[in-house]
Amino acid sequence: MDESIIAILATNTLDRPGQLSDATFVVYLVSENMPSPMGAYINPFSENTSALDNQQKNGGILYTWSELREQFSDK
Repeated sequence: MDESIIAILATNTLDRPGQLSDATFVVYLVSENMPSPMGAYINPFSENTSALDNQQKNGGILYTWSELREQFSDK
């Protein structure tokens, strides 16, 4: 993907449904206990506290945008 032509990456988040957030600034929870519309059990959160609460309830690993890209770069 050539990022030089992308103006903004946006996503909906579980804690702010219906509102687009900059995908490079949200926190991603990957938990097999939380299916997601993104696939691969990836759920975005705009607030760290919401992500941590959901991680505590459902397990999983939290990622930043760059960590998530690195984790899934081979897929």
